[in-house]
Amino acid sequence: MKITNITNINEKAFQPFLFGTAKHASDQLLRIGITDEDHHVAGAAAAEACGAQLEMKSFYVVPECRRQGYGSALVKTIQTLADPEHYESLSVFCEGNPETVSFLEAMGFDVFEDVPQYCIPMEKLRHSPSFQRLITGRMPGMGQGEIAGKVSAKMLGKTTKGIVEISALDRVQKGLLHKYLEGSQLPEGEWYDPDWSTVGFNQNQVDSVMFNTPVEKGISVIWLHVKDARDPSAFLSHIRVLVMRMKQVYQDEEGTNLYFVAENQKFLSQLSNLIGRRNMKQVARMIRGVYLMDEKPEKE
Repeated sequence: MKITNITNINEKAFQPFLFGTAKHASDQLLRIGITDEDHHVAGAAAAEACGAQLEMKSFYVVPECRRQGYGSALVKTIQTLADPEHYESLSVFCEGNPETVSFLEAMGFDVFEDVPQYCIPMEKLRHSPSFQRLITGRMPGMGQGEIAGKVSAKMLGKTTKGIVEISALDRVQKGLLHKYLEGSQLPEGEWYDPDWSTVGFNQNQVDSVMFNTPVEKGISVIWLHVKDARDPSAFLSHIRVLVMRMKQVYQDEEGTNLYFVAENQKFLSQLSNLIGRRNMKQVARMIRGVYLMDEKPEKE
């Protein structure tokens, strides 16, 4: 096996095995690839700087190379290359099946949390009566909606109760988001995808945020905060923009899903009211693994 840094020169070979923001080079990303003895791509991993932490953004080993040390080699390389003077820990948030837990513990990670992850098929969400009323009719606290498919996602973002895609923010709005992140003690850096994430503004203040990132079979909601949790309209506005963009990008709805971890019952309740609980399926239990950088792996 051979370990290599993923650069602009060789990234085309490894991109099919990288997900979300890890697909493209960034100053904040550490991207590592691995090949087998025949020089075929065996896997890839990427970690992104988030303040004093490195967050594993992507990790994949092709099925025929699993249980042969390729995954361990990828993780050990990232652990070794990460400078402990800059980073306190390497963390990963992933599905918590027994095999994954055993692998992380063997690599020196402490495993925490155990929360359910839910999945909503996009076609069921878009075709639910409540969502159709949200798109084409009037909902409490929201203006008249545009007809689905006739406007772009960015247009929706600018007309849906002050909801704007992060990639479309102007200089003033970026400053307001920066202030919000500081006050919320959330790390700077694109640990979310700016094309898929949205911010709601009200009277020159951030009123709500929804940070999302692409995953293998859809979009994962990684952070949602609404200033007034009693008002569902801001939450619905973010969902509206997200799903309309998913429809625009994923022309074929079959197999495309919206994933989220429901850490509070309010979020779960609002989604249940929108689509119906029977259409929400628990697909996994999610865990967080944390590796402290002062526990450097021994070089073989």
